[in-house]
Amino acid sequence: MSWLREEVLRYAGMGRADEKEIDPRIIDFADRAVEELIHVYEPRCTTKIFSVSTIRGVENGLRFGGFDVMDVTSRSLTVNLQGCEEVLFFAATLGIEVDRLIRKYSARDMSQGLIMDAAATALIESYCDGCNYRLEKELNKEYKTLRPRFSPGYGDFDVKHQRDFIRLLDLPRTIGVTPTDGGMLVPAKSVTALMGISRFKKPLYGDIQRCNIHGCEECLKKDCIYRRNI
Repeated sequence: MSWLREEVLRYAGMGRADEKEIDPRIIDFADRAVEELIHVYEPRCTTKIFSVSTIRGVENGLRFGGFDVMDVTSRSLTVNLQGCEEVLFFAATLGIEVDRLIRKYSARDMSQGLIMDAAATALIESYCDGCNYRLEKELNKEYKTLRPRFSPGYGDFDVKHQRDFIRLLDLPRTIGVTPTDGGMLVPAKSVTALMGISRFKKPLYGDIQRCNIHGCEECLKKDCIYRRNI
């Protein structure tokens, strides 16, 4: 799982360092953190497809699912969804035991807590990627594919829309995710995102058709300490 270790170190802010320069004890704990998390996590996800259209007279205004379902004003999201008639709402979580394990290690040793938190972040992203791959494979049968995940808080997509995801996907019932008063998610290692659904014309054989622009590859913040080595 060396690729997952690299992600753990990246989320811990050490992604730009050569692995040989990192304390071996950190490397060992990164691997152990992943193993411990896998023993306690309960990954779940849920999805729902809505129509998407522009709101007449509102600059960068988008409407999902028709009138009075969810309206958003976001330039970055408008660019991301250009050409899409449908959008897939997605949510995933690793479960509450992951939060408890992070708190346990944070109380014992802050540096270990940091690595455990980074490992959980790497795991939820890996789980989401796997879910997205399976969703894309099914959509390909209809000559459709997915745009990259776009979560509340990205760009000018207001984080307040987190509550819309909770409502529209019924997250407390479907996967056990609830909001705090401040709009954060519980369990903490949970993700909400939407993905535009694009169409393509030619049938495919072999690997799935997918968008190649993802995460760090589309971000303009080149000096970010969490950036992949790309």
